Amino acid sequence: MKRVAFLILFFFSPLLMADGFYLGAGGGVGVGLLDAKFKSPIKDSDDTAFVPAYVSMGYKYSFDSISIGVELEYLRFIGAKLEQTKKVPDPADNSKTIEQVYDRGTLEGAYAGHLLVGFDYSPMVEFFGRVGYGKTGYEIGAKNTTDVPPFKSSDKLNTTHVGFGVKFRANDELTMNIEYRYMKLDEYQYPVYGKTEPNVQFMAASINYFF
Repeated sequence: MKRVAFLILFFFSPLLMADGFYLGAGGGVGVGLLDAKFKSPIKDSDDTAFVPAYVSMGYKYSFDSISIGVELEYLRFIGAKLEQTKKVPDPADNSKTIEQVYDRGTLEGAYAGHLLVGFDYSPMVEFFGRVGYGKTGYEIGAKNTTDVPPFKSSDKLNTTHVGFGVKFRANDELTMNIEYRYMKLDEYQYPVYGKTEPNVQFMAASINYFF
């Protein structure tokens, strides 16, 4: 009987998830990719694994079973070094080619503002989605002995965020969240010989504390 009562509360109760101002923190695992358009024969990089870590603050308001919210967020990318390779003659045997690291991009800190929309499936479960926009620090270095000299540069690229996930209510002040996120960075124009469009995606777990 207690189990039945719990299931009714979990799935059908009209109570809402926590509302108000909150602070958040989280981390997870992700992959990054450079999508380059070069004049030279470059191939896309293999997916590069990294660890995202972030803190956030926001405000959420619910009406009926729908909620809307705004959030400010700062992210760091641990180990996010995106590489691409180029086929070049093998110095030991000119009849063969080897793959040489041609350029390397490092993701630095990112900040963004988000709009979130949620649906309270139950008092303890909420499905949500987000769209956001911000800047991501990006340091790039190129190694090319045939087209242009090696160089290193950095910039802050406009970044679009899209994500969705689920929140679990632990108590009146705390939620635990699981989310998928996709980040599309604006293209980066190299000197003279091409451009690249970095993008990353990750899965993360986080907590929000409401006050």
